[in-house]
Amino acid sequence: MNREAATPEKERTAARAAMKLNTYMALGMGTMNSVALSLVGTLVSGHFTWGSWAPGLAIGWVIGMLIAFFVPIKKLSDAACERCGVTGKKLGTRIVSGVTASLLMTPVMSLVMGVVMMNITAHGLDRSADALNAELDSTKAQIVELTGKLEGVGGQIAAAEAEGQPEKAESLRAAQGEIQGGIAALTKAAEGQSDGVEAQRSAAREIREGMLSSILWSELFTNIAGIIVNILFQPMILAFAMKHSFGKLGGRPAGAPPPQDTV
Repeated sequence: MNREAATPEKERTAARAAMKLNTYMALGMGTMNSVALSLVGTLVSGHFTWGSWAPGLAIGWVIGMLIAFFVPIKKLSDAACERCGVTGKKLGTRIVSGVTASLLMTPVMSLVMGVVMMNITAHGLDRSADALNAELDSTKAQIVELTGKLEGVGGQIAAAEAEGQPEKAESLRAAQGEIQGGIAALTKAAEGQSDGVEAQRSAAREIREGMLSSILWSELFTNIAGIIVNILFQPMILAFAMKHSFGKLGGRPAGAPPPQDTV
């Protein structure tokens, strides 16, 4: 088939289109993988909170962008398809391209996000323990204050009885009972707060001590999720990128990379 000879203008047009293609692919792949992997990684950790997921998503997005922009994912995926002999075969190309893209992006992204999210979760537990500990200190201070009042009331009761003032002594005994009830309630609250502090500290320690095994499990599940996500959505991202990069040029310009049959 005769093709129109390439000219400097067409080569520049092709280069701009190829740059747009790489940009669209980087944005699409980075965003898709960061959302999927951060969500799966946080769920696998067993400590899902929006506060731990959002930083993981942000960090994953940055890492995904860096990988997608600086690693020629499409070129390597095309080479893998050619080596596996599936070029031009829709299903084979889809699977090989998805697996290749996932292996290029998922391990690094999931490792960094796993470490970051677990440290964020452990730090959050430490902060919660610190807040409970501050409440515990306040409760203990109230107990000390009431204990001082209780001793004072005890002295007043003894003085009232010595002075032959039974009504005053009875009134002071009622106040004494209320103070004792307050001390008992505060003591129970302090025990609960102390248990809460220890539970939060213990959970933070468990996360840090079990970080390696948790990350290995997270790597396993996120890599599986990454492969599935890339197989399902990479062709859509590529089709969108091709359309918006070359769609207005009346076809693929001279020098432009050939699209794979993935859609």
